[in-house]
Amino acid sequence: MTFINTLKGHRRWVKDVLFSPQGEQLASTSDDWTVRLWSVAVEDCCLTLTGHKDAVQSIAYSPKGDLLASGSHDKTVRLWDVVSGQCRAVVQKFQGGVYSVAWIPSTDTDYMYLIAGCQDGSVHKWQVAEKEGQYHVTLCWNATNGSLAVTGASIQDVRGLSPLNKQLLKQRGIEGEPANLFREASKKLITMASVVSQMRQPSDRLEPDCPSITIISDEQTQQAEQQVEQKGGQQSEQEGGEHD
Repeated sequence: MTFINTLKGHRRWVKDVLFSPQGEQLASTSDDWTVRLWSVAVEDCCLTLTGHKDAVQSIAYSPKGDLLASGSHDKTVRLWDVVSGQCRAVVQKFQGGVYSVAWIPSTDTDYMYLIAGCQDGSVHKWQVAEKEGQYHVTLCWNATNGSLAVTGASIQDVRGLSPLNKQLLKQRGIEGEPANLFREASKKLITMASVVSQMRQPSDRLEPDCPSITIISDEQTQQAEQQVEQKGGQQSEQEGGEHD
């Protein structure tokens, strides 16, 4: 390894450095709130990116190398055009400083994914899509303290879910529930949910406004179905006795 040069320009500690995928550019972040882009060929700063309101902790080039994501202690991620230096999007709604960012390519050329790790221990996945020169960033999911919150998810093609689990997932905001449910089936699901809630321990019951998704095991589902059938049989006998 041979020393080549020292790149000077940041006014405070340098936090992260990274070469572009093509190797023609070097990006660096600093406690001075800036991101600097350096030309490898001329060994000089070609662009200084400003906009963050606190130390910039990490950077990541997109798979094609045309975008640069920067995570900052100001609780934002900014997307930069590496040619013009223009800020193309600002991703917010983080509860702490963003300490790590990374890109995930997609088989669909219309979008890619951005991952952000935060000071509060949370991880966020965003979909980044370009349309007519504008970048649109959509939250896919975030995980905090062992709890996973999903946005815009669908169970339409998921296999192996019992009817009760489908109903519970639907109640938590999951999309894609198959249509044309029979009225009697709906009544049975409601009754089963009531039975299962009684079977569960008080500390583990599903609260109406809880963001977590609770999946009922197959064994619990079978037990609930048996109790529902028993109750249904008892109700039928009572109704028959009343008619007699």
